[in-house]
Amino acid sequence: QIKFATDNTQFTWSPGANTFSEITTDLRVTVSAATANKLLMTCSIPVSGGGTTATWCFGFYNVTAGAWVEPNGLTGSLSGSGANHEVHFAHRGSHQDANDQDVLSGTLVADVINSSANIYTIRGQCQTAQTFYVNHSNAATSTYSFTGTSSFIIQEVKV
Repeated sequence: QIKFATDNTQFTWSPGANTFSEITTDLRVTVSAATANKLLMTCSIPVSGGGTTATWCFGFYNVTAGAWVEPNGLTGSLSGSGANHEVHFAHRGSHQDANDQDVLSGTLVADVINSSANIYTIRGQCQTAQTFYVNHSNAATSTYSFTGTSSFIIQEVKV
């Protein structure tokens, strides 16, 4: 089975410093799967902004269970700076200005924790309060402006 959500709504996303928050509820996906199987999770989110001075951390989150999807990063493998986040993928902009485009993307082969219907989403955070312009450019009048569509796809994989 394949379940998915897409969103072409243009919005800004500014989680507080070191605070994980959901990117948007429009990218929630509900899946029931056999516990013997795996879930292949993939996301693609076009953005601009986000800054270049700090790393953003992202993860797939089970809203129903109130827990991060497993497996995720290893604990204790980073410095003691307070930035130790065991997540699924990370991003740091390398653009010239806030209007340049990036694509947040992540893929995970995830464990199925139960056979009930579970709602999944994508959460993220940054060390400092910065802003992403999701599905659009920061400056809509620029020669290089864009609009885009975000996707979150979950596929049950028989093991």
